[in-house]
Amino acid sequence: MISKILDKFLLKEIELSTHKKTIKKGTLILYKDDLYYITLYIRNEVGDVKKLEVPRPFDIDTLREGERVRFDYKLSTITKECPKKLEAINRIPRLKESKYYNTYVTLKTLEE
Repeated sequence: MISKILDKFLLKEIELSTHKKTIKKGTLILYKDDLYYITLYIRNEVGDVKKLEVPRPFDIDTLREGERVRFDYKLSTITKECPKKLEAINRIPRLKESKYYNTYVTLKTLEE
């Protein structure tokens, strides 16, 4: 499923961002879909290719076909069947907070 979605973003100018900030911007030239991570290879404005490993999302929402996709990392998504699990997870102290923790990440095209 993720490959069908990402194929539509290949060789396009993209932006990967949370509601707080832009994570990466550039041309998506390649991706690799592994068991735990999606690796994106993005060419930046200078022409350098940067590798970005994004954890597999709990859910994926296609907001606009080929233009905007939302990766869902919300804890409520994986615990919606059992709210007590969410309470238990929230009690665990976090040593380091990931930029993907309990948020949405949007992948969108910048081309018009």
